[in-house]
Amino acid sequence: MNNLEKQKKKATEEPWQLIKPLSFGPGSEVWLAKLNGKKVIAKRYPSSNLPWPLPPDPNVLAKLRHPSIVRFIYSDKDEDEVRTDFFSFKPDAISLKEMLQHGTLPEPTRISIIRSAAYGLRYLHEKSAVGPILHGDIAPSNLIVTPTGKSVWLDVSAFKPETFPLGPGLIWGHPTFMAPEVLNEGPVTIA
Repeated sequence: MNNLEKQKKKATEEPWQLIKPLSFGPGSEVWLAKLNGKKVIAKRYPSSNLPWPLPPDPNVLAKLRHPSIVRFIYSDKDEDEVRTDFFSFKPDAISLKEMLQHGTLPEPTRISIIRSAAYGLRYLHEKSAVGPILHGDIAPSNLIVTPTGKSVWLDVSAFKPETFPLGPGLIWGHPTFMAPEVLNEGPVTIA
């Protein structure tokens, strides 16, 4: 039994429950949830009939192990075939987007955030067992910062560069933070 199967067996012994909605996008919902009595983050993909990219492969997510990448726990489908992915919850972390709304960060904090964020992206691009893969949505809202100033990437799409969903007029992610070549419908490359 592999690790993903063990997690699934353990998770199905106790049902999970959604506690509080955190964000809603066109192709997914993010919730605070409980799994085995512990708080987790749940990402749901309510409709597979929309033109969004497919959710990340749970087997790929399960192999990502880096302190700057949120830890994947388990994936489940409910009776309506809605997929929900569960990730570790960091109760004292705050999104970089929220931090920036309160003003400029001190230089040592900025350096720590940028360094750990860069290490996480480098891991995805060069070092992961399933790499190279892309995050797919680089933005301050997808980066949380712990009280120690370390950053952790959320919402990893886990696409290989050659399978990143592109096409005329299709842009995935936050345009403000995208590479110019992607906005110009060019090929997606590793940073």
